[in-house]
Amino acid sequence: MKARGRFLCALIALGIAVCSLPGLWIGVSAQSTALYAQSSRYSKQNQGREYVVSYTFDKAVGTAGEDLSAQADKLIVNGIALSDVDGVSIAVSAEDTRSIEAVFPAEAEADGEPLLEEGDGTDNLITLLGGFGGSSGNVTTAKIFYRYRDGARVGTRVYRSDDLSDYRGVSVTSISVPEIQSSNLCLYVYFSDVLCDRKMVNFQVRDLAWMKATQAGSYTTEELDLYHQFGLISEDNEESIIYKVLFGCDSYQGLEGYPGNNNGTAYDMTPQGQVNGLDMYTVYQVQEQTADSTLPGNGGSQQELVVQIHLEGNHMQIILKGDSTNDESLNENIAPDVAENMALSLKAGLMFPNGSVLKEDVSFYYDPAAMLWYNAAEQVAEPPADETLSNQEGYTAEELAALAGGGEGSGCGSAVFAGNVAAAAVLTGSAAVLCTKRRKR
Repeated sequence: MKARGRFLCALIALGIAVCSLPGLWIGVSAQSTALYAQSSRYSKQNQGREYVVSYTFDKAVGTAGEDLSAQADKLIVNGIALSDVDGVSIAVSAEDTRSIEAVFPAEAEADGEPLLEEGDGTDNLITLLGGFGGSSGNVTTAKIFYRYRDGARVGTRVYRSDDLSDYRGVSVTSISVPEIQSSNLCLYVYFSDVLCDRKMVNFQVRDLAWMKATQAGSYTTEELDLYHQFGLISEDNEESIIYKVLFGCDSYQGLEGYPGNNNGTAYDMTPQGQVNGLDMYTVYQVQEQTADSTLPGNGGSQQELVVQIHLEGNHMQIILKGDSTNDESLNENIAPDVAENMALSLKAGLMFPNGSVLKEDVSFYYDPAAMLWYNAAEQVAEPPADETLSNQEGYTAEELAALAGGGEGSGCGSAVFAGNVAAAAVLTGSAAVLCTKRRKR
């Protein structure tokens, strides 16, 4: 049984891989065709000779009694597809068209062991793959995992794997030059692939209940529950975005929490490392420098809104508040100046709504003089000494800097001396490159 246990652990890790399609968990509203699993259980029938595995969804799968046996390959019991087992039938429940029932022989075996085991100390993992559905047109859009611990008949939903190789990865391709929008500082982080299938706002949320109450027009309750369970949002999840995104700048050196926050209990504001000499703080810590809702008479902006993180297409928008007119006592205006040195870190495990994940820690720092972001992990070549006063070609200091790294007579030099930036970008996401030509006399 020890070998079986290890086998199941491996299946749990491997089985949590998610579909790479946009909208993996999106659109569980009434207009959606995505089937959202609400529960799963198994039982015995026919005097114990058959197992029945059932799933109940949020909407109809098909007509009562509809035969779905042709999709037996989409139901996996402890790593074995039911299409590889004789005597299997799958149908929409005759009593509830939102439920399905899969029946297979209790004597079915895999590698000489029962396909589904019972008794204390045994774990069973049953997986329903994406694309399963009936005549209603509603289908599952992701793998759905239920673990049955210690012989339990009612399954517990498994949401997230600790193994990042189970997920489709994305990487940072560019970061926009910070700009002021309506007195707020704004920057865009671009990724190698889409992150969601529509604009999604306020993923910096700390309180799930607040999110449900204020964002009802943007999300369904089921969506928000899933984002919470998968560890995307809220302060309850150490994997959520507010802990995976870190920021630092000149004016955030030695950042302190607002003295009255958390009913007077000071939050740990220890920097989470340094990038290019700048202290780095999680979004949660950045929010802590603003008065929270425990303070009486707090007529300012919600603490959760002094930093905003929105997602759309292949980019993340980060906004730092600077437009408050009621700031003297509440410290709401936290936006740094665009001329400051800045740094941004994203931690491995940062997950997005379509199931894609950042698989490695990345850090970047911003040079306000060059207006470029640099990858902190890569060596930046030193620019050549300013020879403006002595060079015989007549280059200006700016031309010498632009030509550095391009070689004599290259005609076009990158604004990044070693070409090592994640790609400093304008808001369209294109790389910032300066081209110059040799001056003729």
